[in-house]
Amino acid sequence: MLMRSFRDSRRAGGFTLVELMVALVVGLIVVLAAVGFVVSVAKANSENIQVTRLTQELRSLTDVMARDIRRARYVVDPAGLVGAGPAAIDHDAIYPALADGPQSCIQYSYDNPPNLPISTLSHRIRLVGTDVVLKTDADPTAACASTSDGSKLNSSEVQITQLRFNPTSDSSYDIVVKGKLANAPAGSTLAAIEREFRETVFVRSGPVN
Repeated sequence: MLMRSFRDSRRAGGFTLVELMVALVVGLIVVLAAVGFVVSVAKANSENIQVTRLTQELRSLTDVMARDIRRARYVVDPAGLVGAGPAAIDHDAIYPALADGPQSCIQYSYDNPPNLPISTLSHRIRLVGTDVVLKTDADPTAACASTSDGSKLNSSEVQITQLRFNPTSDSSYDIVVKGKLANAPAGSTLAAIEREFRETVFVRSGPVN
């Protein structure tokens, strides 16, 4: 009878201190592993979002430049050039130029819609520092490399590291844009990521022969 009572008292005593400590350590390890997994997933998702944002902005930037350059070439006074011959017609109003590097600036013109007066405005796109700048100037003879102000086409979250306009024919140009995230921590994986976009632009009118 005494033996049975002793056994029952041991069963009712619960876990020992050592058993509780082991259980707490095991539980803590499981919790830390779960927290580490959640943190790593959140970090990966954040990086993916930023890389996606970089890709989308470079794609949009390339598309904006391509759409505007595609409108280039026009004749200011078509009536005054009747009978003058092809040599008198400045049909090619696109001029890639040297600025910060080979063909890093492009200058072009296009006519206004029919309901607006004829314009001789010059449009220039250039890489200024880490920004792509579009400037419209009333002076069509201004040097492309002199463009330092104007409308910034990229956001402050992206740094443009390279901009090139490479002529591939009389009527087409390759646009090359490279960029990276502006606020990526130094030495991080994001800081080493750079994206490049290329697009071939066929202007709406080729040379007149």
